[in-house]
Amino acid sequence: MRRTAKAGLIASLAGLMLSACAAQTQYLGIPFAPGAAPIPIQSLAQRAAMGNKQAQYELGVAFETGEGVPADPKRARKLYRAAATQTGGTIFVYVPGPKGKAGYVMPINMGPVVSGLPEAKARLKALKAVEKAKRP
Repeated sequence: MRRTAKAGLIASLAGLMLSACAAQTQYLGIPFAPGAAPIPIQSLAQRAAMGNKQAQYELGVAFETGEGVPADPKRARKLYRAAATQTGGTIFVYVPGPKGKAGYVMPINMGPVVSGLPEAKARLKALKAVEKAKRP
């Protein structure tokens, strides 16, 4: 039964990954259709959507400053957080056992470890401080 549960989990993860690979038409409100947004912004958005930390950081700066896109601190914060967060490595997923039997923990390799950008961490911290100062 353990093999069946493992095979089911792998099939579920494969389906999830395939659905995530479906063609995106926009990222954070930036359309990918030709001519729908400035080319440099579209390029940043496409790379950011694929997990490129430098692109996430640069697009965050654009949203923070309003250069090429409308200023949006929420989107800037989201992008800074993504750029500042370490990704990859091994994650552990609990797989429940069948019919009340004991489950197990399965390691899943999420690819090479990619460190977060220190400059994104600094911008995120500064943005949070500004937002905190604005609150009454």
